[in-house]
Amino acid sequence: MRNNTTHHDLCVLAAKWLRRPGLHKPNCPYVAVELVTASPELTDVFGWNYWTTVMIEVKVSRSDFLADAKKPHRANPQEGAGIHRYYCCPAGLIQESDLPPYWGLLWERDGKIEEVKRAQPQPSNSAVEVAILTSVMRRESVKPQVFDYRKTNV
Repeated sequence: MRNNTTHHDLCVLAAKWLRRPGLHKPNCPYVAVELVTASPELTDVFGWNYWTTVMIEVKVSRSDFLADAKKPHRANPQEGAGIHRYYCCPAGLIQESDLPPYWGLLWERDGKIEEVKRAQPQPSNSAVEVAILTSVMRRESVKPQVFDYRKTNV
């Protein structure tokens, strides 16, 4: 059966899954899709909330998934982004047995995302995550400034 899901379509579906309301974990009110930054890791989907960061790597072909393992930040997971990390793919493309330690798995089936395996927390590269967050702030026109939350009116 031919898969017609495009990479971008799957990124958007995964972002909506991550941003879903309610008590589902992980969920993130802030999500960036296919953001290009100066960091060494270009994430397909990156979300954050008040207690964690989540990175979702989207794959629409088996060969792309297998090539992903050769990336430096996959060989050294502590160099990667996301305290929680997921692969997202069309149903059946990646199996639980294919996953690196701590990774979760999301399958797309009939336009919906299904959590096959929940990601477990792992060390992440905070410098990469700061680069992502700073890039989002710049793109969203948050001007460089001092955020003084203790200022007093004199």
